Amino acid sequence: LLSEQNIEIKIDHSHIPKITTEQKSKIDKMLKIQQGLLSKLSSKNSSNNKKINSLIANYYFCTKQFEKASNYYDKALKDNPNSIENTSQKGLALTMLGRHKEAINYFDKALQIDPNHFESLYGKGNALSTISRYDEALDYYDKTLEINPEFSDSIYQKGLALFELGKYEEALPFFDHALDYDPKNIKAI
Repeated sequence: LLSEQNIEIKIDHSHIPKITTEQKSKIDKMLKIQQGLLSKLSSKNSSNNKKINSLIANYYFCTKQFEKASNYYDKALKDNPNSIENTSQKGLALTMLGRHKEAINYFDKALQIDPNHFESLYGKGNALSTISRYDEALDYYDKTLEINPEFSDSIYQKGLALFELGKYEEALPFFDHALDYDPKNIKAI
């Protein structure tokens, strides 16, 4: 349904995409129709709906309805438990809900599937930082920087973790470096 309306929802972990009011209205209408249809389908046809639950979850995530997103990621994971994207996104939705320890479990599951999954490495680093486990967070920021040395968010977050550990001299170059890649990064100033 979404592709028929030329609406694509893909999550970019560095920012939450903006959805116009018109797009939101169209998607809300399609969701109501879709949910009505799903309730009428037999369980034999549930394999046709694997991607739908993921798309709905992504929509709810983009519209900052993180609890609904989390519930739909659960449905998507029930259909496809080895989906690294849905597993990582579930972790991110839990992070946005402030449920960081649960989120870490989902990032760990995603990293069991792919130990170099960038979004899961970065998400786990952020979740660890949020619960003041800065030493551990540094390991995950380092791994993201091995994959993408120019990712300014990881550079900044590593500096912040070092700062929180009282390593001010070590932290400063990371804030400067983050500004090199993203001069508008107000947090790094």
